Amino acid sequence: TKMSKLQTYLQRAVQALREASETAGDNGGMLPGGASGAAEKGGSEEVDVNSAFVNNVLDEIKGHEVRLCSDRHCSSAMETIVKLAPAPQLALLMHRLRESWDELLRERCASHVLQTCVERLATAFGSQERAFPAEAFEGDERPPPLSEQFFELSEHVASELPRLMCDTYASHVVRTIICVLGGIPLARLQDTLRSRSSQSFHTAFVSKDKATHVAPTASFLERAQPILKRMADNFAEQENIPFLCIHTSASPVIQTLLLALHARDRASCVIVATSILGTEESSQISTLLAGPVGGRVVECIMQVGGVSLYHRILVEAFRGKLVPLAVDRALNYSVQRLIEYCPTSEDFSLLAGELAPNLEDVLAESCFGVVTQLANACAKHGVQQKAFVKGLLTAFHATGPDAMCARLVLSLCTADRYQELKTQNELTPDAKFNMHGSLILQGLLKFNQGEIKEFLRDLLAMTGEELREMAVHRIGSHALEALFGADISLKTKTRFTTQLKGHFAGLALDRYGSHVLDRCWAAMEIKTKEVIAKELIESEATLKESVSGRLVWRNCRLDHFKRQQADWASLQQGVERKKRMFSDLLGTDETSKLVPAAAKQQQHKAQAVSDEIDELFSAAPEGKKKHKDRKPAADVDTTTLSTPKPTPAESDGAGEGERKKKKKKGKGEKAVEAPPPPPPAPVVPLGPNGKPLKKKQLKKLAAAAEAGAAAGAAA
Repeated sequence: TKMSKLQTYLQRAVQALREASETAGDNGGMLPGGASGAAEKGGSEEVDVNSAFVNNVLDEIKGHEVRLCSDRHCSSAMETIVKLAPAPQLALLMHRLRESWDELLRERCASHVLQTCVERLATAFGSQERAFPAEAFEGDERPPPLSEQFFELSEHVASELPRLMCDTYASHVVRTIICVLGGIPLARLQDTLRSRSSQSFHTAFVSKDKATHVAPTASFLERAQPILKRMADNFAEQENIPFLCIHTSASPVIQTLLLALHARDRASCVIVATSILGTEESSQISTLLAGPVGGRVVECIMQVGGVSLYHRILVEAFRGKLVPLAVDRALNYSVQRLIEYCPTSEDFSLLAGELAPNLEDVLAESCFGVVTQLANACAKHGVQQKAFVKGLLTAFHATGPDAMCARLVLSLCTADRYQELKTQNELTPDAKFNMHGSLILQGLLKFNQGEIKEFLRDLLAMTGEELREMAVHRIGSHALEALFGADISLKTKTRFTTQLKGHFAGLALDRYGSHVLDRCWAAMEIKTKEVIAKELIESEATLKESVSGRLVWRNCRLDHFKRQQADWASLQQGVERKKRMFSDLLGTDETSKLVPAAAKQQQHKAQAVSDEIDELFSAAPEGKKKHKDRKPAADVDTTTLSTPKPTPAESDGAGEGERKKKKKKGKGEKAVEAPPPPPPAPVVPLGPNGKPLKKKQLKKLAAAAEAGAAAGAAA
């Protein structure tokens, strides 16, 4: 039959088109996504071979496009044509499908072809708004620009939104259209735009290349906003909104619509969210949270609804019931999103005050995600950290000064269970380092240093071999990386590095330990880096035989260290100066003058805790008693910029002043005291190329410093 002949022809044509695109090389005659150079430049160049080939294919299947798109054997071939076709031919194909959009949207196979068309539009914003030249087509057909066709399709979807969003096949196309209208990257919502089976089929039979996101033009977004608003108004007027929210096909469309409105029209987003939650007299929040489908909609509203709607959800559905919900197998995920999307510290204090004393019940039900999110939120908002630590220590039965707090959290074992495993020699590395325990400890290391002194004390009590075992473990290494990247004192980090002495080469050779060593290197001062470098050079041959060892060798610039150690040291000091300069501008360094008073007070408290920890592990050895009257030497910070000597011009100026004063002094007068030395010359920061910054660059840095100072004063 003619249909079977068309199927055979189409499959062979697609195979030839694929081979032509592969042999073309990197965009040889084709732009990303298949748009030809002639189409992109408005016809200034000749129509390429791909355009002519696709034109011939479209001529052969003319009048049968809808049937071929709906055929389960040919739909994948039509998708491939859409993927590889230049923009003019894509516009021609969509123009021929225009009369059957409603049918194609609701058909199982054809809906995927239409969805691929919309995805192609998202990567051709530059060419879709212009009319195509006559020479781009071989017949008399002159399709309108791609943007016109897309907006016409979007208008059709907006008018039929309640019906199409409930259709199993049309809902995927509707979600893709909403993403394009809102300028949302399709890769961000790829899991919701296609099912897993559709993604695997699309990768195997259509295209393995991921679509690149192209930012839409301002004129496109301006024209798209009224369509989004029309969709929002059409949805808000529906009477069966609770049913739509729990519908398996409509619920993802509602979530996508909320995200797009949040990006482009906040007022409409609040209107849609309010219509979903209902009034305070007839609230639908508890009803929606009762099921997994409706709960996803409520979680999306937590994310985009704003402070007032979030507070309403917290008070009406969660306050007073957080612990039972947190231990529920299904609803604990909603509690995690509630913690993650909390916008204010006041609301977080409400929920953390209810959860922190009951962490043992949450951990007993293996709801570790709730505890992890709570730890991260405590660090983010800077409140309830002390209550969280207290609840965590109680949950692990870690009482007393010798409690192994950090090791208990890492293993997710109580103190009794940990000792039992240790006695039975069952404390293997996999038993010591649990994934959820590592995530919780990483969240704890973001706390203020004064609140986690018990955990730091326990980690400092670990031997060098135990720290090495932790650093080379696939899970424990992440916690150690977080430790060296945490906002704790340099003294404490140096103490950990000292305990790892003798294991640096082993860490550099390990897949996971090399990352820990890189983070340790970045956190240390120049003297400690020299110690690490000397130890690594002793194992040069072994390091250069390993992939991770070569990377560590390159990152530490050890070839430069071997040849010219002095130049290497000056280079490392330059890096430290730049880090210190920019941390001062951003107000993140301990010595920065831009840090608010409250933050400075907290830093002094953290420094006191650090000194307390250091005293525990730096006791004087026997036989060497410290002199009572002798003051301890001040810690020398090698990262501090040295004061430069005065220039010869300044010295000459100072000598001239001395001579003038001596002339005025009489014979019988007492000697005049020498004037104070001139102020040191300002330190000129160095740029990335090692040269001093120019005046314009210094002005920019000064402006940034003033802005930081203003922000600190406001805080």
